[in-house]
Amino acid sequence: MTSEVKQQAEDGVDILIGAVDAVSLALGAERGAWGRDDVLLVTGGEYQGRAGVVDVPVWELDDDARDIAPGLPRAYRIHLDRGGPVAVPAGHLRLATPTTDPGVFMDVAFPSVWVGCVVWGDRLVKWHAERRRSEWEPLDLGPDPADTVSRAALLLSAALLDAAATEGLDEPGDGTALLDLPLTAVSALLRGTYDETIPAMLDRTRPDLAVTEPLLDELRELWGPRAGVEEIRRRGRVQRLAFTIAVGHQVAGQRRDVDPVEYLARRELVRLRDRLDDLAPWAQEQRAMAWAEEVAAQLGGDTL
Repeated sequence: MTSEVKQQAEDGVDILIGAVDAVSLALGAERGAWGRDDVLLVTGGEYQGRAGVVDVPVWELDDDARDIAPGLPRAYRIHLDRGGPVAVPAGHLRLATPTTDPGVFMDVAFPSVWVGCVVWGDRLVKWHAERRRSEWEPLDLGPDPADTVSRAALLLSAALLDAAATEGLDEPGDGTALLDLPLTAVSALLRGTYDETIPAMLDRTRPDLAVTEPLLDELRELWGPRAGVEEIRRRGRVQRLAFTIAVGHQVAGQRRDVDPVEYLARRELVRLRDRLDDLAPWAQEQRAMAWAEEVAAQLGGDTL
């Protein structure tokens, strides 16, 4: 087998694995399984007491091995450290949150700092969309709001990574230091629309993760020198939303006994860890509501 043929075969395997993982995650979302950004605590077996981030659910085939068995997955692949994901039986796992497991959550490890930034960026956007949606109403999200939101989430993740590097919080490489990241440093990167701050930030954001590289390339083109009028409008929408979300979390994390103007003027730092009590319970609450609705539907009644 020539090196070219071998490379093509390896690329084909990677594509197949990626497709299987995508289907597994989609099925998990449909059935109410834990998702890729959930933090799980191992409660039994050889990894007991450790915590990690979900990679993908592991499904069980039926007796004929022709279809996936009904119900929730039998196990989950989770990232316990940088050595790669491991499969853990679902019965040995439970959801961890800063409220129920503060010590575990403070020390959760990601496969890389960039993956941690993507997870945190996604959570920041989801909470803001749910709890401070009124701040989005004055913004122009354009003809495709979902596209604007997804690009804003990635831009926010890039700002998290760049700020982490500047603050020296990109070590260790598992992203555990990200919780000490001040949100003022993130919002400062997202403030400018027409200067070189964001293009330079995106040019520095080149993590070794193939799945996000095409998306980052799209953002770089959006902020590139050849962008036309419509691209400039699109990047303006993306930037304003990302900035609104970053500042919204900064304000939401301030102490209630301090005047907001005085608070921001003194530049008291709101760090990512200050937002934990809001971010994780939000996800937990959404899961509980979905579970209650499913039970009520099975019983033929309405949710309370």
